Amino acid sequence: MMSYCFQASQTLLWHRILLETASQKLTGYLSITDAANDWTFYLEQGKLIYASSSLNPFGRLERHLRYLQVQIPALTCSVRAQIRLLFETFTNTDIRQCDDYEAICWLVKLRYLTPSQAADLIAALTKDVLETASQLHAVEYTCRIENPLACFPRFCGLDLCIFLAA
Repeated sequence: MMSYCFQASQTLLWHRILLETASQKLTGYLSITDAANDWTFYLEQGKLIYASSSLNPFGRLERHLRYLQVQIPALTCSVRAQIRLLFETFTNTDIRQCDDYEAICWLVKLRYLTPSQAADLIAALTKDVLETASQLHAVEYTCRIENPLACFPRFCGLDLCIFLAA
């Protein structure tokens, strides 16, 4: 396990840390923490497979699912409420449990989403998480080689060099 801290004068360093971690083709996660929140980036062979944060992950997921309901009418309010009931754990203080990713897998398993739609959803959620992380100043980070998403299917592997440049 690697654990480091950097100061406010190095605001954009977390991007570099994420890119360096990915360039090593690691499988695991990078956790970035500031005084109030956590951001977790899940990697497999250096590709970003998911990103989440402690900043209302189910609110973010629900917002994107409401947007998708225009294209996928089956993503009704009751389906979104069922997702919260089944997967949102308010007592979970460990972001690496990744209940929101498990909810996406459930949507695919029950055919509310196709794997391709799940990949698009994950890319959109990841973009949101990266945007909230862009406001970070003084943070600590940890990189672990364990893979908390190992038992779940993969829908995408985002190239961070391309994804961060967008």
